[in-house]
Formats: sequence, C-alpha cells, structure tokens
Amino acid sequence: MNLILINRLLWVGFILFFQGHAFAIWPFDGADPKATNSAPATQSGTSLPQTAPNPRAGMAASFSTGIKQAMPSVVSIYTTEIIKSPNRNNPILNDPFFKQFFGEQFNKMPQEYKGEVLGSGVIISKDGYIVTNHHVVQGATKIRVRLWENRKDFTAKLIGSDELTDLAVLKIEGANFPSILLADSEAVQVGDIVFAIGNPLNVGQTVTMGIASAVGRSGLQLAHYENFIQTDASINQGNSGGALIDSRGQLIGINTAIYSQTGGNIGIGFAVPVNLVRSIMESLIKHGRVVRGYVGVELEDVTLDLATGLGLPVDMGAIVMSVGAGSPGAKAGLLRDDVITEIDGVKVVDRRAVQLKISQTAPGKTVTLRVFRGGKDQLIKVQLEELVVNSKQPTVPVAPLAATPPKSNLPDLLDGIEIASVDARIRQVIRAPANVKGVVVMEINRTPITDADQAIALSEKLEQSKIMVLLVWTKGHTRYVTLRE
Repeated sequence: MNLILINRLLWVGFILFFQGHAFAIWPFDGADPKATNSAPATQSGTSLPQTAPNPRAGMAASFSTGIKQAMPSVVSIYTTEIIKSPNRNNPILNDPFFKQFFGEQFNKMPQEYKGEVLGSGVIISKDGYIVTNHHVVQGATKIRVRLWENRKDFTAKLIGSDELTDLAVLKIEGANFPSILLADSEAVQVGDIVFAIGNPLNVGQTVTMGIASAVGRSGLQLAHYENFIQTDASINQGNSGGALIDSRGQLIGINTAIYSQTGGNIGIGFAVPVNLVRSIMESLIKHGRVVRGYVGVELEDVTLDLATGLGLPVDMGAIVMSVGAGSPGAKAGLLRDDVITEIDGVKVVDRRAVQLKISQTAPGKTVTLRVFRGGKDQLIKVQLEELVVNSKQPTVPVAPLAATPPKSNLPDLLDGIEIASVDARIRQVIRAPANVKGVVVMEINRTPITDADQAIALSEKLEQSKIMVLLVWTKGHTRYVTLRE
C-alpha cells in the first residue's frame, strides 16, 4: 500500500514539474510567460481560439512598407514588333515529313506579321520618364505602357536606347506619376536583402525576394559595359527592365538577364546598378544618345600568369595592347605594355573597370592615370574625347587559303602549337594590317618574332619551368596569351 501511495505521489510531482516547464517555454511569440488564457470556456472546459486585435502585431520581419512604396512605379511594357516568318527556302521546311504534318497551311502564312513582346520598366520621374532594357524595345514599332495601380495604358515615346549597356529611356505624357526613389548602388553589399518587381510571363505584377549574390559582376558577355549586381531573387521572362530594390523600397538596379539553360529561373540573375543607370538615363534624356569618354587604347586584363611572365610587380589592372594613332592616349604619351592601375586615384582591377570609368567620364575632362612602365610608376594626364560608335565597319574580303600553312613541331612550351610565317596570304586570312609581322604568334616574352624559325630558336632557350608570354594577333586585335609547362 505504501508503495502504491509513493508511486502516485511521484506521478503528481512529475506532472507538476512538466506543466511548469511547459508554460516556461511555450510563448515563443514574445507573450508574457505568466499570462493566462482568458478566452471563454465551453461546457466541456476547452478554450476557444482567439483572434489577435492587430493581426500584424509582433511580426518579426516584414518589408511590405518599402515594397508598397516601390510597386506603383514599376510598369508593364508591351511592344509591337514586325516578326518575319521562317525562310521558306529552308530545306527543313521543304522536307516531305514537315509538309505531311502542316500541309498547305504553312504556305498560307504571311511573310511578316505583327507580334507583341512583354517587358517591364520603372518610372523614374513624376513627369513620366521610364527606364527599361534596350532589348525590350529594340525594333518596336509601337510601345504601350500599363500602370499597375489603375491599369491605365499609355503610348510611350522612345527617348533613346543604348545597346552597350542594354538600357533605354521612354516617355509617357502626364504628370504626378508614381516615381521611384534611387539608392546608391555603390553601397550594395553581398548578402543584402533585395526584391525583384516586374510582370513575369504576363501573370501580373510580382515581387520576389533574394539577396545580392555578387556585385561588380563582369565578363559575362551580356553587354559591352558590365558591372552587374547578381541576385538569386527569381527573375523570369517579362521581368526584363523591371526594378531591383532594397528593403527600403529604393531602386538599386534594373533587372536585365538571367543565366539559364531552359529559359526559366535557376537563381542567377543580373541587374544593371542604378548608378550606371542614372548616368545613361541622364545622357539619353539630354542628348538622345549616350556621350562617353574615349582614350583610344586596347586593353587586356593583368592576370597572375601574365604578371609573372612579364615580371610585373602587380597582378591586377589593365595592360595597354595598342594605342590608336592620333587618339587621346597617343597624344598623352601612353605606350604599349603600360599597365594602368589607377584612374584619378581610384584603383582599377581589370580592363572592364577602366573602360567603365572612362565611359562614364565626360569628353573634354582630363583624367590622371597611374601606369607602371619600365620598372616604376608614372602619372599620365589624358584629356578625353567623345567615343564615336560606328556599327558599320567595312568588311575585308577574305580569299580562302590555297594550301594548309606549313607545320612546325616545336619543343618545350610551344610543343603542339602550329605556327607559320606571316605572308600576304595569311595576312589576308587573319585580317592583319601591314605592320603586323612575325608568325601567327608575334612576340615571345616581349621579343619580336619575324619568322617561324626564330620562334623555335627562342622557345628552346627558355627554361622548362618558366611561363611563356605570347603576343598574338587574333580576331582583328593583339592580345597576350600565357603558356605554362
């Protein structure tokens, strides 16, 4: 009997202990642990669920304020374009198997027809200026803008478009449009929470959340001037030209492109930073085109191998490959193999950083370049001129090779590379000017090459462990190539 009593007492103690600890850890929502539930009880003794007096009270994190502020400024853009039917002389389209399925319907299709393309844009001023992507409005015969708040449509005028940054500016007539606030994209850091706003796949205005996955992204071949913010916020077709905002609802970039093998989002999206957008936008509005600074040099990145092979004390910056005759760079005294490390006291890590900085500097302004030349630093002042983009470059007719260039079995680091002395025939094929001499490889470790035999002799003298730096002519330009044993 005593054992039964003791057992019951132990159970009572256990239950009281458990209840005390349960009440201690239950209120994870921030309520007072000692508070009691004052909900009315039913006849069975169970409490009814309660409704909070303020459904949003005590929420840990919400970005709705900033998002609501930005959403009205993001618009949908519908462009009408002339779309050409497939070439009817294409062998695939004339295949009997193809005709078996499509019959005469294909022949009745019009040669050209009008189609509508979807994109997004951002209102950046109350008087109706809108920023979007160049590829959204390229080739458009009509541009229609729809505001999200009132579903009202406007016919937009194209103010200007810039293919080199994939940006364009539109204008709609009216006043007091909901314009967005511009942030400072230089302040964006990896890990910052960001939101993409647009009209993906025409489902309606949509907000997606992610982080800034990288900043200063370049070398993607998405545009000529690249300095992208990378994000994993979901971006899909129709988001192009839409807003990338921070948690305050301020614009930090214009969504431009995604990396994808299927066309769908895989978490790698890119936005043009708003500081670059601002300069392009202002130039397009003021001039109808983008006015850019110009030095007149060709550049290559300084890599670790290149720095080692050439004996440079720096492993970043941009090395000058050629200087245009009569260009601002030539007038200032820039030389091939000068390594540009700073512009106006700001370090540059690669050639794209140099190109971007120069392009955003007004023509007529003088910039100070810090260059490494002949074992020491020098400061060179260059007065910039305006970059003139000529998309209609003359083409040089190329005759096919009559025979295969002679092969040379080269030792050491050049083993496996075929070279041949440059004659008139090869010069025509590679489109090399008369001043390009040597072989397909022009220079080895800064020693000019005049023929294939000299290249072989020089390669035999190099140490097996040494990096070989070749100056080559390729695709109409000179560039360095490094070879490592």
